[in-house]
Parts: sequence; C-alpha cells; structure tokens
Amino acid sequence: MKGFVITGFLEFIDKNFDEAIVNDLLDSREIPVGGVYSPMLDYPDNTLAEMIEGTAELLNMTDRKLSMIAGINLFAELLAVNPLWVEQAGNTFELLKSHDEVLNNFVEKAFPGFVAPSFGCVEINSDKFQINYKSVFLPADVAEGLITAAALHFNESYFVESIKYDPPVDYNRQFVLRRKPKESEETA
Repeated sequence: MKGFVITGFLEFIDKNFDEAIVNDLLDSREIPVGGVYSPMLDYPDNTLAEMIEGTAELLNMTDRKLSMIAGINLFAELLAVNPLWVEQAGNTFELLKSHDEVLNNFVEKAFPGFVAPSFGCVEINSDKFQINYKSVFLPADVAEGLITAAALHFNESYFVESIKYDPPVDYNRQFVLRRKPKESEETA
C-alpha cells in the first residue's frame, strides 16, 4: 500500500509540475529514471514524508501545503479504487467514523501486513467531531488534506483544528472539526 500512495504522489507531481522536479526528486532518492514503487512491497515509513519535504523544497512551498494538496489527491485516488468507501457514507463525519472498518478491511486484504492509518472518531455533537489520527507512514498533514477533500466531496465546510501530541509519536495527531455555519445562518 505504501507503494500505491508513493506512486500516486509521484504521478500527481509529474502531471502538475515540471518533469525536471520529478527527476530531481528521483535522483535525490537514488531511484533510477524509470524506477517505480511497487504497491506490494514495503518501504521505510518515512519515505513519503521525505519525498514531500524534498519536493516542497524544489517547488519553493511549505511541506504542510504540499502535504495537504497530496491528501486531496489521495482522496480522489482512493475514491477511484474503492468507491464503496465513500458511497456508504452520507457526510464527512460518517465517512471518517467508518473509515477504519470499510477502507482498512479492503487494504488488509489487498496488502497483507500493511498497518493502515487509523481515524478514531468521537462525535461530540452534530457540529463538532474529534478525530484521533494514528499512522506510522502517512503524515498527518496529508490526512488533513484527505479530510478536507471529503468535506468538499460532501459539500460541507469545517474549521479544522490540528493538535500535535507532545511528545510526538509517529505521524499521530488529533483533529477537531467544527461545522461552519451556512451563509444563511450567519446572516440571520
């Protein structure tokens, strides 16, 4: 599964940015041109984070911004591979609550041994949601981009508060989502 995500990131960079950037990135990772990441092989847990960091530097943007963009792209790729993951939910909260069961079950069957990211969810009320995100591979800013894409998909709008754990553990983070009032509610 790591290879699927890494390859998706490289394809996204290749489609949206200068080819020389991808080649520079591959050179910096000592991957021969034409090299490919296999979805079935394992890679070091920090591979994607290092690729994002190197690419962001080449693009002269922050790691966080590129990670968020990568998360939005990842949502689209996961939706294409497993549309049931999204179709079974009616909104962002439902999607995130069911993520571990629906998507991770699919991932475990397709990629034995891969420890998929986890979204432990608590609905505080109908407009506030807490997510305890855990992953050893997928950076939390990528997960936040994925959450943002889900909200866009369901035509919803949230304030997202990102709370880093102290001390940090892997890419774990807590997110608090607060539903933004609709424009008609703001003017009333």
